Amino acid sequence: MKTVKMKSPISLLLGFIDDNVSKDVEKYLSDHDLNAGVVFMGKGTAESDIADIFGFGMSDRAVLACIIPNAKKDKIMRDIIDITGIETDNYGLVMSLKLQSADSNMLSMLNIKVDNDGKN
Repeated sequence: MKTVKMKSPISLLLGFIDDNVSKDVEKYLSDHDLNAGVVFMGKGTAESDIADIFGFGMSDRAVLACIIPNAKKDKIMRDIIDITGIETDNYGLVMSLKLQSADSNMLSMLNIKVDNDGKN
């Protein structure tokens, strides 16, 4: 896996998506050199009213977790929402959490090199 270079600040993109579109999301991440992400099968429970809002009980869910540069966050989120159909005909959730700091060992394990405005 090649090293991904991105400028700080960075965010963690999280999504709960239909499993049947997870391959399309993985392809998007790969095509945009966002290989600092993972899509995996979700399993768990939530209160019924919360689960109903997002349709979690309706089909298999995949969980998306990906580190992204804040400068591209809006476009990446819009693309993921479009790919997954969350706003049209599928249930799910996509959100981002700004990372104040990230452990260098974790970034190294994910093959991410963050440019802290020339401070490396």
